[in-house]
Amino acid sequence: MKYKIGKLLNYLKLILLYFNTLKYLKKSQILFRILNFLEIRHVSKKVSFHLMDFSNNWVKLVTKNKSIIKSNYFNFLNQEHYVDINTWKTEKQDKLWEYNLHYFNFINSVDYIIIYKYKSLIKKWISANPPFYGVGWDRYPTSIRIVNWIKWILLGNELDNIELKSLFIQSRWLFKNPERHLLGNHFFSNLKALIFAGCIFNSPEAKKWFFWSLKNINVQLQEQVLSDGGHFERSPMYHALFLEDILDLINLANTFKTIDKTIVTHWENLACQMLCWLKSMIHTDKEIAFFNDVSLGGANSFEDLLIYAKKLNLNIKNISHNNNNNNNKICVTHLNNSGYIRLESKKAVAILDVAPLGPDYLPAHGHADTLSFEMSVLGERVVVNGGTSCYENNNIRLKERQTSSHSTVEVNNKDSSEVWGSFRVANRAYPKNLSIKELDNQINISCSHTGYAKQGKGIWHIRNWLMKDNEIEVIDQIKGEYNTATSRVIFHPNVSITKKHNSIFDIHLLSGKRLKLKLLNGDGKIIKVKHAIEFGKVLDTKCLLIQINDSNSHYKLTW
Repeated sequence: MKYKIGKLLNYLKLILLYFNTLKYLKKSQILFRILNFLEIRHVSKKVSFHLMDFSNNWVKLVTKNKSIIKSNYFNFLNQEHYVDINTWKTEKQDKLWEYNLHYFNFINSVDYIIIYKYKSLIKKWISANPPFYGVGWDRYPTSIRIVNWIKWILLGNELDNIELKSLFIQSRWLFKNPERHLLGNHFFSNLKALIFAGCIFNSPEAKKWFFWSLKNINVQLQEQVLSDGGHFERSPMYHALFLEDILDLINLANTFKTIDKTIVTHWENLACQMLCWLKSMIHTDKEIAFFNDVSLGGANSFEDLLIYAKKLNLNIKNISHNNNNNNNKICVTHLNNSGYIRLESKKAVAILDVAPLGPDYLPAHGHADTLSFEMSVLGERVVVNGGTSCYENNNIRLKERQTSSHSTVEVNNKDSSEVWGSFRVANRAYPKNLSIKELDNQINISCSHTGYAKQGKGIWHIRNWLMKDNEIEVIDQIKGEYNTATSRVIFHPNVSITKKHNSIFDIHLLSGKRLKLKLLNGDGKIIKVKHAIEFGKVLDTKCLLIQINDSNSHYKLTW
């Protein structure tokens, strides 16, 4: 009997989990998820087109990382595997690795030594991946591949009739099956690919793709780019990918001259706003902060995107990679729509997460990291979040999304947002009561969130950051009835931490410089944790685990 009751309770929990996940979806998403089962697998293979004339204005894209190691060996996500290019198959790999194999990003990579092979690889892909089945025909990799093949043409290379026919059919199929059930960056990638195809092909059908996608892409830009310039999924990595998409569209418009100048000017303004946002989210090492799904190398760097924008003649005079503050005053940058705050003194940068997890209907790349923060001190990363190493539905992916993998507070061993599966979130935290007080020689940031409200009787986590020229204090308060509460400070793998006294810890930087962390309230111990610095690359590091006593913890980091 107890077994049956337990089984029933598990079913009820599962139903509740799905309900609390699905209730945030748009009605259109639900409709298109149903229609997704009726995916149009067969479209006509009869084609009639000519290529459009275009100028030689195409600006070469910033290069991707090298991915073809040697004949038939590909490296994606820090994993090298053999691929039989005649069948385009390898031993079973993670889906993201297989997606990368079908993207054809290597056409725009630094693999110059085997550049002559690219054309044959395109033909081999066509032979090994007949329409319309398999991972290669999933809509997201199809979108990226279409764009890469067209860029290959715009760089002065030729595709024969068989290859152009395949490109046309891929575009036709994508037009019939856009990812309107997902929306977000996936749908945007679909639209971008169809605009590229609509520009390169001269046919009534291609014009239809072009005008439909242009109309929808401007609607998506209005929704996905927030007024502070941030991408609405609140991942610096996906922000950089999205920004590159916009720069590509500007590049395309300059090449074909078929897009209204007012639209292009709007895109240029958005790109500049997004560059400014990205500048606020990089550390002193010029790489992005780890909030939500982020992996170094997962997108082009801020510097590369800045160079790309400069080549496109965008107005970037006031945008620079140099974020150093040479004044004694602490500078505050509040990205109020996306929800991040940058504090910068002469020797330190702190980036604070006071953001919602993401758009309610699309939290796929969100982590339970509310009120976490990262810091660089004396030019080196010191405090970090856990990062992202994979997208597979496994314990590693779940762990990396959980609150315990971030420099924030965990209550009752629960997550601040109910992350589950690979990309799902049920109940989620919302930041509340944000306060920014700028005093003569210090900044006080205070914020709370609702994530633990359903964990007990009115549980609230309130965090204060008090930053001065040579120190930052972090004060956590837990209101309501709870059993346990833990604050974590995760250190970058290049940093070592040793306990000096009961409440004092020495922080040793790679350069040999030393910081001091002092516990003013709470009991702390050093534990081993993981830091996923890149996809497929996880490093050992240390974390200061602070048990919160009497509803409060308080520590000070001094440099």
